[in-house]
Amino acid sequence: MLVERNGALARVVLNRPDRRNALDDALIDALDYALRQVAAASWCRAVLVTGAGIAFCAGGDIAADSGADVPGAIVRQRRFLQVAARLHEMPKPTVAAVNGAAVGAGFSLALLCDEVILLGSAKLGMGFLTIGLPPDLLATLTVQRRAGWTVATDLFHSGRMVPADEAVRLHLAHEVVEDDVVGAATRRAEVLAAFPPFAFAATKSLLRQSFPATATIAELEALAVGVAGRDP
Repeated sequence: MLVERNGALARVVLNRPDRRNALDDALIDALDYALRQVAAASWCRAVLVTGAGIAFCAGGDIAADSGADVPGAIVRQRRFLQVAARLHEMPKPTVAAVNGAAVGAGFSLALLCDEVILLGSAKLGMGFLTIGLPPDLLATLTVQRRAGWTVATDLFHSGRMVPADEAVRLHLAHEVVEDDVVGAATRRAEVLAAFPPFAFAATKSLLRQSFPATATIAELEALAVGVAGRDP
C-alpha cells in the first residue's frame, strides 16, 4: 500500500501490480491502516483511491484464501467488511480513480467511494456467482443505491463485464476520461475538499439514512460469503 500526500489530498494506492492488486489479508490490513491514518490526519480533506499498474483491483485473491472452515471464513469476511465499512463511512470525500479492470471485490471497492472516475478502457464486472459466491464488500448495498434493483440483478446474475461508458449511463460511475484518470480524479477530489468538512460529512451521513445500516448488510454478507465459500 502506498499513501501519498498532495496538499490536502491523500492518495491511497493498492500496490500489488503483479497480482493486479487482488485483495489478500495483507493488502486488506494495509488498506485498513492507511484509511485510519488519513481519517485521523488533520491535513487530509479528501481521499483518492487507485491501483498500481494496469488494473484497479482484480477482486479477492482466491489463491490467498486461508482454507479455513466455515467459522474461520466468516471471521475473515468480517475483517474484509470492517475495512469496507471504514471506507464507505469515511466522513471525508472519497474518489475512486479506476485505472483499469475492477472485478468482483475490486468493483465493490470502487463503489464504496463517494465518486467514481473511470479510464475509458476500464472494464467492470460483478462475477461473484460465476465462482460460487454471493457479492461482498457491501456491493449488495452500493449497487442498488446507485443503480437500482434491476441493474443490480442484471450485474449479479449475468456476471458480465460493463464498459466504462455504460457504467456511467447506469449511474455506477460519475465520469469517463480517456487518459490520466488519476489527474481527473485528483481535480474532482480537490473540488470536494473545498467544501466545509462538517457540512460535507453531515450531507454524506444523511444520504445514507434511507438505506439499510452498513453494519447489518456487512454481517449478512460475511455470513453468506463465509458459508458459500465452503459449500460443497
